[in-house]
Amino acid sequence: MINVRAIYLGNEAEAYILDDFIDGINIINSDDNHVGKTIVMQSIMFAMGSEAMFPHNFKPKEYVFIIDLDVDGEAISILRSRDTFAIKKRDELVFEESKRDFDEFWSDNICALPSIIKDGKLQRVGLPLFNQLSFVNQTPRNTSSLIGSYYKKDDFKEMVFAIVGLDARQLDSQAERELKDRKGKLKTRRKELAKLVRDLREWNFACSDKSYRRPRRNQ
Repeated sequence: MINVRAIYLGNEAEAYILDDFIDGINIINSDDNHVGKTIVMQSIMFAMGSEAMFPHNFKPKEYVFIIDLDVDGEAISILRSRDTFAIKKRDELVFEESKRDFDEFWSDNICALPSIIKDGKLQRVGLPLFNQLSFVNQTPRNTSSLIGSYYKKDDFKEMVFAIVGLDARQLDSQAERELKDRKGKLKTRRKELAKLVRDLREWNFACSDKSYRRPRRNQ
């Protein structure tokens, strides 16, 4: 179980701290709009390795993000500046210079990230896919337009299966490819038959109409 204990973000000119999270469900609210509620949520995800999803007027490259986590009773702190990470776990301090390296560290040392089959390859996924399909923005824009539409709904389902320990999709075997090919041909045939049924119904209606006269064949 991963619990957020605190989130910090700031730079030399300004800073914000939210450190009164409790176990269970936390609701962040205010009486006014545009006071930073969404940025707090986005900062939490960003500090744990997600792509930036901030509003256009917020410049994440100008800020440092720190998050305190409780992972199964163990305190872990993560600092992120752009795509550089510093992770404090027990008395160990680890630096990772890219998001890919951070994902590997997270999966190996904090919590195993799920893997799915995408475009015929086994890929490790995590917060980017979760955010794209689950994070609801207040603005009219959707997450696929903010961080790309590489992942689809089926990928999210596969991630959920992987999280609970079910096997992800396997690479297509020869039998599976043949079945998919047959499925495609059957769909095409179904459309052809549906069109034929519509044509026959129209013909039957026309023949039953007394005002309709069947054209004569040329003698």
